[in-house]
Amino acid sequence: LTTGVCATATVYDVRRMSRTGSEIVWYQFTVAGHSKPCTGKLMVPYGQYKIGDMLDVYYLPANPRRSTVNGAWGSPVIVVFGVVIALFILFAVYKMYGMYKTGSY
Repeated sequence: LTTGVCATATVYDVRRMSRTGSEIVWYQFTVAGHSKPCTGKLMVPYGQYKIGDMLDVYYLPANPRRSTVNGAWGSPVIVVFGVVIALFILFAVYKMYGMYKTGSY
């Protein structure tokens, strides 16, 4: 978001995920100097966007195919969950290595 260029994208498809209560939203935007529109997708809560809605996206000037929207990475729950899983895996590997080293497995 800090190094990206802002563009206005149009939502062209919305598909509801049956079990999660969320939707996958596909959007497209144009970049000066590119003949084809760039596309992206994001997962949002149900009913947040409709086909034809406009949203601001941020893309890398060197690679416009890499884009994001404001708030896409705003949930700290995912980060905390990832850290907890990583710590659990490190602890398990440490314990297994200790058991292997001592031959107590």
